[in-house]
Amino acid sequence: MAKKPSNKPKKTWVQMNRDFRLFVWQWRFALIALAAGLGAMGILQTLAPPPPPQTTVLFAARALPVGTLLSETDLQQITLPTRYASGLVTDPSQVVGRVTITGVPANSPIWDSGLSSSDLGGVAPPGMVVVPLRLDAVTTSVLVPGDRVDLVAITNDGPNVVARNALILPARLEVASAASGGLFSAGATSSTPQVTLAAVTPGEAAQVASGAHLNQITAIIIP
Repeated sequence: MAKKPSNKPKKTWVQMNRDFRLFVWQWRFALIALAAGLGAMGILQTLAPPPPPQTTVLFAARALPVGTLLSETDLQQITLPTRYASGLVTDPSQVVGRVTITGVPANSPIWDSGLSSSDLGGVAPPGMVVVPLRLDAVTTSVLVPGDRVDLVAITNDGPNVVARNALILPARLEVASAASGGLFSAGATSSTPQVTLAAVTPGEAAQVASGAHLNQITAIIIP
């Protein structure tokens, strides 16, 4: 069925212009508010600084005592503004396999300065050196990395404190058998106890090493 043509006359351009002006007048306050809001948004976007650059750094996933040999499970990655990441470690490969020389609380950042370097001496705090010892089995069994001890040489003249407040470090070496030619190998057997590493001051190192060579050193644990 054909659509019946409308008898309503079409609006002229003058009429449409008048209707548009009437619409604008009726909604003038809403249109002004809308325009002001859009303008304010544009200004804010122009003036707002760009977001700061971000850097992903490493934090401790758990409490890490002194002497912890780090693995990937000990680490978590946290994203921080780059300006706060200075000195923090960003790459897990830089720390896995290294040892903590200071305690790190859980959810605390990992600092390169708090970790050992790759060499043996790197496990000692700054200003200290590492001396290997063979302590008796009872003493060795109760010591853990991070313990502080006074080292005492037992001689014919009586006990003599040769190092105070020495730091017990992670065991990095085991006494080798005589066949291997390793550390302290002379006369050693496979049952020879593990070497204990202690960090002492350079001034104490000579006496400690001398006593260790004669197997005269024992340790007093400092609570």
